[in-house]
Amino acid sequence: MGREDILLVGSGNTQGVVKQSYPVYEPRTHITSGSYSSMGWALPAALGAKLACPDRKVCVILGDGDFMMSMQEMAVAAMHNIPIIVVVQNNSGYMAIRSGQRKILGRHAASEFNMGNGGAYSPQFAEIAKSFGIDSWRVESADKLKPALGCIFGTDPTGRPATSTRLGRPAGAAY
Repeated sequence: MGREDILLVGSGNTQGVVKQSYPVYEPRTHITSGSYSSMGWALPAALGAKLACPDRKVCVILGDGDFMMSMQEMAVAAMHNIPIIVVVQNNSGYMAIRSGQRKILGRHAASEFNMGNGGAYSPQFAEIAKSFGIDSWRVESADKLKPALGCIFGTDPTGRPATSTRLGRPAGAAY
C-alpha cells in the first residue's frame, strides 16, 4: 500500500497486531474503531472511506467472525462497484474472545465455530465473495500471502472490489 492509501482494521486481535506493526505516515490513513471492539464495523466503514476518497486504495483487514457480521455489505460493493480490498483472517472463531477466556478462566466457551462433531467450521469466504461477483483469492499458507496481495494491490484502484482469505491456526490450537 502507498503512504496515502487507507487501511481499516476490524476489532480484536487483528486490530492489536496492526496497531503494533503497521507504519502510518499520513493522517487518516489507519482507521479503527478505537479499541471499542465494535464487530461488524470495519467493512461498511471501508466502503465509506472509499466513497470519501475514491482516488486512494482502501483495504480492510478483519477476522472471520467480524466479517460474518457485515458480509452482506459485499453486495453493496458489487452493486455500486466500490473497489475495496478485503482481507479476512480465518481462525474459525472469535480469537480475541477465546484468548481472553483462556487467560481469565483457563478455558474457553462459545468462541469457536465448530461442527457437531467438534471439528472446526468455516464458510468458504473466497466462494462467498465470488458469489457476489467479486474477484477473490483463498490463501492457505504464509508463503502464498505476499503473491496474492501483490496481485490484488497491483490492480487499478478504480477497478472492481476484491477479497482475500487467509487461513489462521485451527480453532482448537493452543496459544
